[in-house]
Amino acid sequence: MTKKNQLIVSGCLLFLTHFSFAKSLTFAPLSTEPQNSQSTALAAKAGNIEISDQDLRAGKENEFYEIENKLFKTKKDRLEEILIDRFVQRDADEFKMDSETFIQTKILNSKAEPSEKEILELMRDRGILKSQLNKDLKKQMTSYLKNQKRKALLRAYLANKLDGKPIQTLIKAPQAPTVNIALEGAPTFGGDKAKVTVVEFSDFECPFCSRAANTVNKLKKVYGDKIKVVFKNYPLPFHKSAKPAAFAAMCAHDQGRFWEFHDKIFDNQKNITQTSFVNWAKELKLDTKKFETCLSDKKHASNVNQDISQGEKAGVQSTPTFFINGRLVAGAVPFSAFKEMIDEALEN
Repeated sequence: MTKKNQLIVSGCLLFLTHFSFAKSLTFAPLSTEPQNSQSTALAAKAGNIEISDQDLRAGKENEFYEIENKLFKTKKDRLEEILIDRFVQRDADEFKMDSETFIQTKILNSKAEPSEKEILELMRDRGILKSQLNKDLKKQMTSYLKNQKRKALLRAYLANKLDGKPIQTLIKAPQAPTVNIALEGAPTFGGDKAKVTVVEFSDFECPFCSRAANTVNKLKKVYGDKIKVVFKNYPLPFHKSAKPAAFAAMCAHDQGRFWEFHDKIFDNQKNITQTSFVNWAKELKLDTKKFETCLSDKKHASNVNQDISQGEKAGVQSTPTFFINGRLVAGAVPFSAFKEMIDEALEN
């Protein structure tokens, strides 16, 4: 959720279900100049005051990146669409068909119809329960999957037509800004020497954070010591129970049981109370006297406030927000999207 008490997109519109039917497309720059050089060109001048492009971006790096990356993806997608249209038209003419008939009979050939298994996988990925699945929702999901498979099959067709040759283009991907976040004292999981560090800024009362907690737990199981997961508290001001919950979780952290307490809170978001904190401490066999003293003294108030300050400086505007090796990812994005980004980081 955002600081203005608005819901944010949880990732469904930003990270789509991926289907792979052939080798992937590759892009190569036509220009020999550095692909991600930061411009220091003059952006404006007023009298003897000069403002560079770098000045404009300072402190707003993430906002500029989001806009430029969206534009880059739009151009890249449009480029693929045009190439597909041109190749399809050429092949369709040879078969004396219109383009759509050629696509349906020669490329899709019923392969775009989603299976029940794929629908169930999408439900799991989006956190949809079977009890929530009705006729209209299933129709929407089927349409969504069909559209994604059509796109994947057309991209595979284009890749085969290009036969491994890269698409030469002047369209350049923007460089993602990276943020250095102090990790000392924060709850962590995974290998100290892991190539990938996932830092999560979360709010214990935020429903999207609860969904993200399940995804993070899956990441921990799948990747183990290959990644390092770091938790940062970012209680939003309109969530009155979020900060006390953060204090309680950090008190559990003092006794080495942060992640277990973390799961207790997210599993019982409608029952975040002081009484619950103490009961959960007993269930986890913590030293309850030390735990209660830690709570009453608000021992970790400064740590939590420091996390909030770090998040604000890093560009956190909503919860949950993640940083994968310093690159910002906002929202409760599905596991498949995390996997793609982590696998890419592990390979590089």
